[in-house]
Amino acid sequence: MGTAAQTSLLRRLGLGPLSLTGWRRWSALSAVVALTLVTQVGVILWPVFGMFRGRGAGWRRLAVGVAMYALACAALVPPVAAVLGRVPLPCAGGSLRARSWLYCAANRRYVAPELRAAAREIADSVAAENPGTYVSYLDGAFPFRGLPLLPHLSHGDGRKLDLALFYVDRAGRPLEVGGSPVGYFGYVQPARSGDAACPQRWFDLRWDLAALQRWLMPDALDRGRTRRLVATAARHPAIAKGLIEPHLQRTLGVRSAKLRFQGCGAARHDDHVHLQLR
Repeated sequence: MGTAAQTSLLRRLGLGPLSLTGWRRWSALSAVVALTLVTQVGVILWPVFGMFRGRGAGWRRLAVGVAMYALACAALVPPVAAVLGRVPLPCAGGSLRARSWLYCAANRRYVAPELRAAAREIADSVAAENPGTYVSYLDGAFPFRGLPLLPHLSHGDGRKLDLALFYVDRAGRPLEVGGSPVGYFGYVQPARSGDAACPQRWFDLRWDLAALQRWLMPDALDRGRTRRLVATAARHPAIAKGLIEPHLQRTLGVRSAKLRFQGCGAARHDDHVHLQLR
């Protein structure tokens, strides 16, 4: 490769999506921005869009991009995050696992070491009381500071973690996971309309998603295992606060000064329980 060709390639790599033209430029730029907002590491794909030209360039960019992203998430992100004070939660195996592979693939499973230790101890305790059960986590934080973990308001510091609830099927049989496919947005509805903590509004962050509940919440709450989970978390000395909907706390019968209502200005917490360190 000649000097001129090398210079041209380096320029394209630096420009990334901006080296493309027309709709390709804007679609590539949108993809990098969206992936960065969702995973924090998506910006690593910036130079990929300047690598190839000609027939089949799109497929080659996709293959190289997936490989680069996977390699960065597996080999680069964990050690750098550890130096900066965040560690990854286990994706699979053991008593604590990701509710969906998306939380691992999107780098949303990083927390402070103390929180990982506490989550494991909580999960071990629940599993010991319910053989064959494991605790599923949802969002923790990104590996690095500087970018908010959307759509959350407070998950930026690595000291918060959401845990999924437990469910049974309509016949009452315990499910490994159940509920919403991603753990969020499938709500345990109040037993009576008057039990709702907040009035329904058209525009707020509670996202009732009423029209989708029949698909997002096909199962029923497993009160026994969920009660054990919430009570164990509330007793753990490292956990300073848990957020949960008042009607769900009453249903579970768990009393603790650590358990609080997040308020009507935040997302509902009857699809998960939010825990945070002291």
